Amino acid sequence: MAHAQNEEAAPPVPMATALKLGVEGLMEKHTDSSEAGQDAAAQLFAKAKQLETELALAKRDVNLVFILDEWRTMISQCRGAPPVLESIRMEGGTMYGHAVARDAAQVEIFLAAMAKRLPLAAGEGDKASNTALQKAIAELKGLKMEPDADAATKKTLAEEIERQVENWNMLAGRRPRHLSW
Repeated sequence: MAHAQNEEAAPPVPMATALKLGVEGLMEKHTDSSEAGQDAAAQLFAKAKQLETELALAKRDVNLVFILDEWRTMISQCRGAPPVLESIRMEGGTMYGHAVARDAAQVEIFLAAMAKRLPLAAGEGDKASNTALQKAIAELKGLKMEPDADAATKKTLAEEIERQVENWNMLAGRRPRHLSW
């Protein structure tokens, strides 16, 4: 990612270095503070954290890496919903894409902690988490465009809301595919 700005000048970034420096340190030493540099630093850190987590998990059971990846997909889709929806509501803008790119680091930090608890026991899950998920789904369903927005944009938002509600319902149902194997 960091080399996307200037492939020829990209110095190597060992995993241990990326993890030690974190996003801020990677910006200072390997990218820069531009929008693209911030995105690249977050992606470098996220990939290093993902590799560290998956390596540790694979030492226990390679099957758990697949399970974690399913959780990563579901969580990333849900966390990516607000910037995507806001971009539609605001009828464009690049800052929303940056939010998704930079969120990857936080997702990987969360997944690293979650990986230590895998495999998760089947059950109803945490009541407070379930309530928060249902509240998020209700908020998604309540999103609207401004009354003067054009019909095509309203339709795009409605379709994206429907897609995102499906993602959140899957997460709320805690039914990644591994539970049905």
